[in-house]
Amino acid sequence: MRNQIRYFRKQHQPPLSQAELARRVGISRQALIAIERGSATPSAAVAARICQALGQTFEEVFGGAEPDDHAAALDPAVGDRA
Repeated sequence: MRNQIRYFRKQHQPPLSQAELARRVGISRQALIAIERGSATPSAAVAARICQALGQTFEEVFGGAEPDDHAAALDPAVGDRA
């Protein structure tokens, strides 16, 4: 499952470590790493807790947008893909 966990973890203020996000979500750091890498798929409940901890919607975190798309949305100077 493609996701933007790492992107939003780094954008969080203050940035969240994998260990801190895992603690807030109630899963092991190893489980978070596997989810972040896409080698494991979170349950609906875990996905919801990840989104809540990051302050983002499910679509933002798990919707498949590329990190550059997020950067472009935050800063139009990043590039126009039209």
